[in-house]
Amino acid sequence: MNIDTNNKTFADACLDTAFGAVCVKSRDYNAGHQFGRIVAPVITQGMITDIDALYRLIVGNDEVIVRGHGWEGEKPFVWKGDGHEFHATWEID
Repeated sequence: MNIDTNNKTFADACLDTAFGAVCVKSRDYNAGHQFGRIVAPVITQGMITDIDALYRLIVGNDEVIVRGHGWEGEKPFVWKGDGHEFHATWEID
């Protein structure tokens, strides 16, 4: 699991994020990085509406990338991890 707060990394992740990408929120309400959108794998809300189906699409060895922000004033970030880390860190909103 890796969090990158570099502005260029965030801008690149924004360009790579599909329109209507799935929103996620942190499972740890005390974490500085609270909200995000899935950059990879590319999953759009328009294709799948069942949250359980979304979870099943992300499996253990998949690389998952989330770009997002924290509470107001927090620096934007890009989070990277495998499917297990994704499920432990994020919930689909």
